[in-house]
Amino acid sequence: GIPSRLKAFRMFLSRYPRWKEHITLILIAAPSRTQVHTYRELRQEIEQMVGLINGEHGGVGWTPVQYFFRSFGYFELTALYHLADILLVTPFRDGMNLVAKEYMAARRDRAGLVILSETTGAASEFNEALIVNSNDVDGIAEALHRALSMPESERAERAQPIRRRLERYDVGRWAQEYLHQLMHVCTMRDKRWAKKLGESGRESIYAAYHAARFRLLILDYGGTLVRLGDATAPDGELYRILAELAGDGRNDIMIVDGGDRGSMAAWFDKINVDIAAEHGAWVREKGKRWIPLVANLADEWKETIKPILELQTDRTPASYFTESRHALAWHYERCVPELAKVRVSELEEELQGMDERLSMHHYEDTRTIEIRETAISKARVVSHRLSRRHYGFVLAIGNDSSDEDVFAILPEDAYSVRVGDDHTAARFLLDSSQDVRRLLRGLVSMPCSSEL
Repeated sequence: GIPSRLKAFRMFLSRYPRWKEHITLILIAAPSRTQVHTYRELRQEIEQMVGLINGEHGGVGWTPVQYFFRSFGYFELTALYHLADILLVTPFRDGMNLVAKEYMAARRDRAGLVILSETTGAASEFNEALIVNSNDVDGIAEALHRALSMPESERAERAQPIRRRLERYDVGRWAQEYLHQLMHVCTMRDKRWAKKLGESGRESIYAAYHAARFRLLILDYGGTLVRLGDATAPDGELYRILAELAGDGRNDIMIVDGGDRGSMAAWFDKINVDIAAEHGAWVREKGKRWIPLVANLADEWKETIKPILELQTDRTPASYFTESRHALAWHYERCVPELAKVRVSELEEELQGMDERLSMHHYEDTRTIEIRETAISKARVVSHRLSRRHYGFVLAIGNDSSDEDVFAILPEDAYSVRVGDDHTAARFLLDSSQDVRRLLRGLVSMPCSSEL
């Protein structure tokens, strides 16, 4: 992020010339990977830009950029931290980033202001800092001007809570929490193994299935019957499994998914199953026409939410949003994880409080945030089906939070299975769609596929 930082400083000096001779950028580039050709090119680019800025804006008694290509010792660095009015840290990607914390800890005068890019490790903790996009040269230049023009009282007000957190949350406490979380992970792992569907669980499911007069199977599609991201038409093996299950007159099969009704109808048209598409907004029982779950749904809320998702998409490379008749979804599976985490937090905060006011509901799934009408849910469709007949065997399998609503309304003796995630109300866990197919194949006693 150093070239962007220098471009921003150059823009700042051109836009606000009154700060000339009153500000100096001290740029420290500690040598790293000097044998790598790309790093040598980056150093050359930086030094050319430093020369350009100093030649363009500097004078006999003032050098705008003081550039150091060397490492600084503890005492030198502490002295610089203490002298600097502003710390500017704008990497494109980052880890813990202790520099911001070191700077604030060194400011014994309880002043100092930090400008951080949103991808720095410290950005999530330094809410009082000025947060910028490391790609936004104009935004960094304006943040510099805002920081330099900020009243002392506001600077102190921003610095105080940061220093308080640094004093209370020191390295000892960090280590203690780290060990606590490590033990928590071990505990959760043990719980997951205890809940994972093993041989005895399978035998229990198979025995209950074969003993029941009427059976209901509730199956999610994407991420459950096929791998997440592979939500296309069923392959030959899956088609045979579903067709054989649906061919048994004692079975009712419901495919309940977030997919659009056109695709769902095309994929399952020749199988004797019921379909609930778009998370239950549309329902089609076998041999019948599509009907809406709730008539005359209002979609005015989408006009408020779409601009928010469009902005997040513009600000987050590789993200995108999709729209169905009664839902919107923002997808970030291809995004840089660090940036995605920041954006998800921002979006969750913005949507919070809108749900009740706009009659909508938002939830986070696997690399997706979906917003839809509150009246629409998989659980509502399943509840209606359960009220129409007494089933001696009920099995529900899903992979996301919308399926948790289904698990919550099932009869006590029903079997529920969550794929992938261990934060679930389901009775059992499976790791993948391949494991789901093995389970279903066992119900119909089909031979194993060589692929699986």
